[in-house]
Amino acid sequence: RPEADLPAEIIFADVTDPHLGKRLPQVDAVVHLAGLADAGASWRDPAAYLAVNAGGTLNLLFFAREAGARFVFASSQRVYRPGRRLAETAPIEPRDPYGYAKWVGEVWCQMFGRLYEVPVRVVRFFSVYGPGQAWTSGQSGVLTIFLERALRGEPLEVRAPSRRDFTFVADAAAGLRLALERPEAPGRVYNIATGRGTTLLAAARLIKRVTGSASPVVARLAEPEESFVADIGRARRELGYEPRYTLKEGLCAYVAWLRARHPA
Repeated sequence: RPEADLPAEIIFADVTDPHLGKRLPQVDAVVHLAGLADAGASWRDPAAYLAVNAGGTLNLLFFAREAGARFVFASSQRVYRPGRRLAETAPIEPRDPYGYAKWVGEVWCQMFGRLYEVPVRVVRFFSVYGPGQAWTSGQSGVLTIFLERALRGEPLEVRAPSRRDFTFVADAAAGLRLALERPEAPGRVYNIATGRGTTLLAAARLIKRVTGSASPVVARLAEPEESFVADIGRARRELGYEPRYTLKEGLCAYVAWLRARHPA
């Protein structure tokens, strides 16, 4: 993010710009995380999600090919049919335009890997959260929504018996780096997650404890289950990936960051 305190040059650009490559310096690798991230909003403007998340990926792949650079694409759990133990070989069955746009981005990656020999990797993230994820005004990210409401003393309403594989941002970054640094097996896809499912109800109760909030947790489980929990065996075996943060540890770090940005 531009506000991050890192020794890096910040270049503002539009991934949908077909001349994007002319604005970028020579690089050894591209780690592509740019995109629109609200799956719910993708129903309202699917064209924008395809243009940015799929078309933007295509532009960056052309740039990587010209630069002779490695390429790591950040995809999503939402390319899968929902399930409680999703390996990389699980059925691809997106349920929203966001998931389809990510899937199209993956297809572009495979094409560039096979036809143009671009060394590509795909990482499928599961419910990433943590410092850097700002308020969403109750629109996106179930943990962020719960935390916003808890810190304001508002009820935490759970509407489905679903499970999520909540992945702390530091673990996600570690998985990205491992995928980038592995020279073998171009074209491989890796789930980056914890391999542990947590019900939304349990997450809401944990947030109430971590924040010390007086918010009531209200369970109205009328909606159908839609769970996304990863099998991370491939990433463990091939990348040496191992998640380090429990949900409680990650939430404590996230709450501290949010409180520093949004003092009461």
